[in-house]
Amino acid sequence: MRRGLPIKRVLAAIFALLMLAAFNCGLNAQAAWDRDVFPYPSFSYNKLHEITVKGTVRAVDTQAVIGSPFGVHLLLASETGVIDAILGPFLQRETVEALHNGIPVQIVGSLQDFRGRSYLLARQLNFQGNSVRVRNENGFLVRPQSPRGARSDPQLPFEKNPRAQPNGAAR
Repeated sequence: MRRGLPIKRVLAAIFALLMLAAFNCGLNAQAAWDRDVFPYPSFSYNKLHEITVKGTVRAVDTQAVIGSPFGVHLLLASETGVIDAILGPFLQRETVEALHNGIPVQIVGSLQDFRGRSYLLARQLNFQGNSVRVRNENGFLVRPQSPRGARSDPQLPFEKNPRAQPNGAAR
């Protein structure tokens, strides 16, 4: 005569509940992370409302802060007050290091509101004779091309592409 549930069924039920709880926590954590740190999907760059802002750099912030857009923030003192310009996460280190307090800059971009604050999504950054393209004409972030990471073109003749062989075989 058997009493109660078999131990295998009890363990299977406990395991299933634990997996369901872990899966649910993971989904909630991912949604919060996406929403707080990577809010770019909620931004829609409006090229029809582009503005040009001139001012001087007050601060450069490269640290990610939960609740604000991801990327380099440039606090700019302009005629209209302090503007938080988002330069995105793909600026080259030399560019970030060249931006410091007091230098005059000109930014072309689109103002967007997020969580009650206004941000300037920079498309073009001009300072000290440098022009840095941050976004394309449609507002999508642009990654800079680096000569170190450049790939050789497989369509080049073998004299210019050292990996290509005249007979088509790879080395």
